[in-house]
Amino acid sequence: MNMQNRKELITKIVFALLLVGLSLVFTYIPFTEETSIEKVDHITHSEVLFEEGKFLFNIGQYKEALEKLDSSLSLQKFYAPAYYYQGRAYRRIGILDSALISFKKAMKLDPESYQVRIEMAQILLEKGHDEEGGQLLFEAYRINPKRAQADKLLQKIK
Repeated sequence: MNMQNRKELITKIVFALLLVGLSLVFTYIPFTEETSIEKVDHITHSEVLFEEGKFLFNIGQYKEALEKLDSSLSLQKFYAPAYYYQGRAYRRIGILDSALISFKKAMKLDPESYQVRIEMAQILLEKGHDEEGGQLLFEAYRINPKRAQADKLLQKIK
């Protein structure tokens, strides 16, 4: 094989590789772009519903807040703050078992949550489960000993 034929063969191979590479790039780009846009819209809608639910909770419309929070969680199941507000709303309307379930989900997603432990402990103490409530208060105190809420509640059950 002479030098001219070698150069032509190398040029053809490089050109073929370039075409394959470009076709892969152009095939992949639209797919990722559409997927990332869908994910952003999906998360954004969930966050809007969460913020609406949080607002409704803060103005005392607990049932309406639950509807928004439930919708938010149906889109984004792993969002601890939504479970936290869901638990608070259930607590305010007196559905304590559902509140505990929501708080447990929030704590599973955010294991170092001080406030979730406080909320759960208060419910358990109201239900007469002093040992479980006390354990959560000790955990809350371990997480943040500078916040006085856990310590004050612990003093009440001693």
